[in-house]
Amino acid sequence: MKRKWKLILGLLISYSTIQADIVFFQNGKVLENVRTKIKRDSVSILLPNDKSENYPKTAIKRIQLRPVQLTPIKTEADKLAYEREKIRVAEALQESADWEPLESEKLKVAVLNLQAGKGVEEGEVETIDELISINLVKTKLFSVIDRRSVDRTLSSKGDASCKSVKECDPKKIAELIGAAKVVTGIVTKVKGKYFINGNIVNAKTNTIDFAESSLAESPTKFQEASEYFAKKVAGGILVIYDANVT
Repeated sequence: MKRKWKLILGLLISYSTIQADIVFFQNGKVLENVRTKIKRDSVSILLPNDKSENYPKTAIKRIQLRPVQLTPIKTEADKLAYEREKIRVAEALQESADWEPLESEKLKVAVLNLQAGKGVEEGEVETIDELISINLVKTKLFSVIDRRSVDRTLSSKGDASCKSVKECDPKKIAELIGAAKVVTGIVTKVKGKYFINGNIVNAKTNTIDFAESSLAESPTKFQEASEYFAKKVAGGILVIYDANVT
C-alpha cells in the first residue's frame, strides 16, 4: 500500500510581504521561508541563510509551496527573479512520482484557443495550444480540460450563441465545462518571431487575474516557449487548496 503524503499547494502573490515555502516535519519541526525542491526520494531545502539541507521524504509531513514575491518589483532583474520563482513552484512535483494531488482536488483549468494574429497560421496556434495544455498537465497541479472536451461540451450543452469557443464568452464556457481558470490570448508574429500573450481569467468573476507572455524565435522553438509560458501560468495562478498526495 502506498504511503499517503499531504502537500498544501499555496500559490500566493503578496505585494506587501515576502513569503516562501513552509516545511512541516513528521517530528513536529517546522521550517519557514525556505525554498524547496522535491526530488524522487528526498526534498532539498534552501534555507534563508543560503545553506542547503536534504531530507528523505519519509521525514516530511507536508509542504506549503509559495513563490517568493520581491516587493516591489522595480527592475528587470526583479521581474526575472520572480519568474524563476513561479517556475520553481511549477516544477516542484515534476520529478516526483509519488507526490501528486488527488484528481478530485486538482484545480480545473481550460486552455481555450489562442487567437492567430497577423501572419500566424491556425495550425501554428493549435500546436501552441496543445503544448501549453501538455505542459500544464506535467506540473501535476491541475486537471486540464483539453480543447476537444471543450468543443464537445459546447456542442451538447451550449445554446445558439455558444456553440463554439470563438463565439462564446469565457465565463459561460467555464460554467459549462466546470473550469475555475481559463487561459485565453493571442499569438502574434513580428519579424519571424512568435509572441505568445495570454490572460488567465477567473471564471467566477470573469476578470483577468494576471497576464503572461513568452517568445519563440521560430516554430522550432514552440515547445520551449510554450513550456516556459505554461510554467509561469502554473506558478502564478492564485489559489490555495489542500491535497492528499499519494
